[in-house]
Amino acid sequence: MDNNSELHFFSCEKKYGELSNFYVLNKPIIYQAMVYETSEHLYHALKYLEDPTVINLEFADVIRKAKTPYMAKILAKQKCGDTYKWRLDLNKTIKKYQELGAKPISNLDQRKIELMKRCLVLKFETDLHCKNILLSTGNKVLVEASPYDTFWGRMHGKGRNELGKLLMQIRSEIQSTFDT
Repeated sequence: MDNNSELHFFSCEKKYGELSNFYVLNKPIIYQAMVYETSEHLYHALKYLEDPTVINLEFADVIRKAKTPYMAKILAKQKCGDTYKWRLDLNKTIKKYQELGAKPISNLDQRKIELMKRCLVLKFETDLHCKNILLSTGNKVLVEASPYDTFWGRMHGKGRNELGKLLMQIRSEIQSTFDT
Protein backbone atom coordinates (compact mmCIF):
# COMPACT_ATOMS: atom_id res chain seq x y z
CA MET A 1 0.00 0.00 0.00
CA ASP A 2 1.45 3.37 -0.95
CA ASN A 3 1.77 6.21 1.53
CA ASN A 4 -0.89 8.26 -0.33
CA SER A 5 -3.54 5.88 0.99
CA GLU A 6 -2.22 6.27 4.54
CA LEU A 7 -3.12 9.08 6.87
CA HIS A 8 -0.59 9.63 9.65
CA PHE A 9 -1.56 11.38 12.88
CA PHE A 10 -0.04 11.87 16.29
CA SER A 11 0.01 15.38 17.76
CA CYS A 12 -3.24 16.90 19.02
CA GLU A 13 -2.11 20.26 17.68
CA LYS A 14 -1.72 19.10 14.09
CA LYS A 15 -4.19 18.11 11.39
CA TYR A 16 -6.23 15.06 12.43
CA GLY A 17 -5.13 15.58 16.02
CA GLU A 18 -8.70 14.73 16.98
CA LEU A 19 -7.82 11.09 16.35
CA SER A 20 -5.29 11.17 19.18
CA ASN A 21 -6.35 9.93 22.60
CA PHE A 22 -4.69 13.03 24.06
CA TYR A 23 -7.13 15.33 22.24
CA VAL A 24 -9.20 17.29 24.77
CA LEU A 25 -12.77 16.68 23.73
CA ASN A 26 -15.23 19.45 22.92
CA LYS A 27 -17.85 17.36 24.70
CA PRO A 28 -16.29 15.17 27.41
CA ILE A 29 -17.07 11.48 27.75
CA ILE A 30 -19.46 10.55 30.54
CA TYR A 31 -18.75 7.06 31.87
CA GLN A 32 -20.53 5.73 34.94
CA ALA A 33 -21.72 9.27 35.74
CA MET A 34 -18.13 10.61 35.72
CA VAL A 35 -16.65 13.13 33.27
CA TYR A 36 -13.50 12.30 31.27
CA GLU A 37 -11.81 15.10 29.32
CA THR A 38 -9.99 12.69 26.98
CA SER A 39 -10.24 9.08 25.88
CA GLU A 40 -6.74 8.67 27.33
CA HIS A 41 -8.01 9.53 30.80
CA LEU A 42 -10.84 7.00 30.49
CA TYR A 43 -8.62 4.25 29.08
CA HIS A 44 -6.18 4.46 31.97
CA ALA A 45 -8.92 4.78 34.60
CA LEU A 46 -10.58 1.63 33.20
CA LYS A 47 -7.46 -0.35 34.09
CA TYR A 48 -8.53 0.16 37.71
CA LEU A 49 -12.30 0.49 37.36
CA GLU A 50 -12.49 -3.04 35.95
CA ASP A 51 -11.31 -4.41 39.32
CA PRO A 52 -13.44 -2.20 41.57
CA THR A 53 -11.77 -2.52 44.95
CA VAL A 54 -12.23 0.57 47.12
CA ILE A 55 -8.63 1.66 46.58
CA ASN A 56 -8.76 0.99 42.81
CA LEU A 57 -11.91 3.10 42.50
CA GLU A 58 -10.22 5.90 44.42
CA PHE A 59 -7.08 5.68 42.26
CA ALA A 60 -9.18 5.58 39.06
CA ASP A 61 -10.69 8.87 40.18
CA VAL A 62 -7.22 10.35 40.70
CA ILE A 63 -6.38 9.27 37.13
CA ARG A 64 -9.66 10.75 35.85
CA LYS A 65 -8.84 14.10 37.45
CA ALA A 66 -5.23 14.22 36.21
CA LYS A 67 -4.35 17.63 34.79
CA THR A 68 -3.24 16.20 31.42
CA PRO A 69 -3.70 12.95 29.50
CA TYR A 70 0.04 12.32 29.84
CA MET A 71 -0.21 12.61 33.62
CA ALA A 72 -3.14 10.16 33.58
CA LYS A 73 -0.96 7.71 31.67
CA ILE A 74 1.97 8.07 34.07
CA LEU A 75 -0.28 7.58 37.09
CA ALA A 76 -1.92 4.48 35.64
CA LYS A 77 1.40 2.90 34.72
CA GLN A 78 2.64 3.66 38.24
CA LYS A 79 6.07 4.63 36.90
CA CYS A 80 8.09 7.00 39.04
CA GLY A 81 10.82 9.07 37.49
CA ASP A 82 12.33 12.39 36.46
CA THR A 83 13.21 15.33 38.62
CA TYR A 84 10.70 17.94 37.46
CA LYS A 85 8.48 19.21 40.25
CA TRP A 86 5.27 18.07 38.56
CA ARG A 87 6.73 14.59 38.12
CA LEU A 88 7.95 14.42 41.72
CA ASP A 89 4.42 15.31 42.83
CA LEU A 90 3.05 12.46 40.72
CA ASN A 91 5.66 10.12 42.20
CA LYS A 92 4.27 10.82 45.68
CA THR A 93 0.76 9.97 44.52
CA ILE A 94 1.93 6.81 42.75
CA LYS A 95 3.85 5.61 45.82
CA LYS A 96 0.89 6.33 48.09
CA TYR A 97 -1.50 4.26 45.97
CA GLN A 98 1.05 1.47 45.46
CA GLU A 99 1.37 1.20 49.25
CA LEU A 100 -2.42 1.16 49.57
CA GLY A 101 -2.57 -1.71 47.06
CA ALA A 102 -3.93 -0.09 43.88
CA LYS A 103 -3.29 -2.46 40.99
CA PRO A 104 -4.46 -2.55 37.38
CA ILE A 105 -6.48 -5.55 36.26
CA SER A 106 -4.37 -8.68 36.11
CA ASN A 107 -5.38 -9.54 32.54
CA LEU A 108 -4.67 -6.09 31.11
CA ASP A 109 -2.50 -7.40 28.26
CA GLN A 110 -5.39 -9.58 27.07
CA ARG A 111 -7.99 -6.81 27.48
CA LYS A 112 -6.28 -3.57 26.48
CA ILE A 113 -7.60 -3.57 22.92
CA GLU A 114 -11.16 -4.22 24.16
CA LEU A 115 -10.84 -1.43 26.75
CA MET A 116 -9.43 1.00 24.18
CA LYS A 117 -12.24 0.23 21.76
CA ARG A 118 -14.81 0.96 24.48
CA CYS A 119 -13.16 4.36 25.05
CA LEU A 120 -13.01 5.19 21.36
CA VAL A 121 -16.63 4.22 20.73
CA LEU A 122 -17.68 6.54 23.56
CA LYS A 123 -15.42 9.31 22.24
CA PHE A 124 -16.93 9.25 18.76
CA GLU A 125 -20.49 8.83 20.04
CA THR A 126 -20.03 11.79 22.36
CA ASP A 127 -18.03 14.32 20.35
CA LEU A 128 -19.61 15.09 16.97
CA HIS A 129 -16.59 17.12 15.85
CA CYS A 130 -14.25 14.16 16.41
CA LYS A 131 -16.72 11.83 14.70
CA ASN A 132 -16.83 14.10 11.65
CA ILE A 133 -13.03 14.24 11.50
CA LEU A 134 -12.86 10.44 11.67
CA LEU A 135 -15.44 10.12 8.89
CA SER A 136 -13.58 12.70 6.79
CA THR A 137 -10.68 10.26 6.50
CA GLY A 138 -12.73 8.21 4.03
CA ASN A 139 -11.13 4.84 3.53
CA LYS A 140 -7.55 5.82 4.21
CA VAL A 141 -5.38 3.60 6.35
CA LEU A 142 -5.03 5.39 9.68
CA VAL A 143 -1.60 5.23 11.28
CA GLU A 144 -0.63 6.62 14.64
CA ALA A 145 2.88 7.80 13.75
CA SER A 146 4.20 7.50 17.27
CA PRO A 147 7.80 8.27 18.10
CA TYR A 148 7.42 6.09 21.23
CA ASP A 149 4.95 3.26 20.79
CA THR A 150 5.06 0.21 18.55
CA PHE A 151 1.93 -1.37 20.01
CA TRP A 152 -0.66 1.38 19.57
CA GLY A 153 1.23 3.06 16.73
CA ARG A 154 4.07 2.70 14.29
CA MET A 155 7.52 4.06 14.99
CA HIS A 156 9.82 4.54 12.00
CA GLY A 157 7.50 2.33 9.94
CA LYS A 158 7.51 -0.52 12.45
CA GLY A 159 4.76 -1.45 14.86
CA ARG A 160 1.32 -2.97 15.26
CA ASN A 161 -0.67 0.27 14.90
CA GLU A 162 -3.50 -1.07 17.07
CA LEU A 163 -4.95 2.43 17.59
CA GLY A 164 -5.11 2.99 13.85
CA LYS A 165 -6.77 -0.40 13.37
CA LEU A 166 -9.41 0.37 16.02
CA LEU A 167 -10.11 3.78 14.51
CA MET A 168 -10.61 2.21 11.07
CA GLN A 169 -12.91 -0.42 12.57
CA ILE A 170 -15.01 2.20 14.36
CA ARG A 171 -15.08 4.37 11.23
CA SER A 172 -16.35 1.39 9.25
CA GLU A 173 -19.02 0.67 11.87
CA ILE A 174 -20.19 4.31 11.78
CA GLN A 175 -20.19 4.33 7.97
CA SER A 176 -22.27 1.14 7.89
CA THR A 177 -25.02 2.87 9.89
CA PHE A 178 -25.38 5.33 6.99
CA ASP A 179 -25.85 2.43 4.55
CA THR A 180 -28.89 1.02 6.33
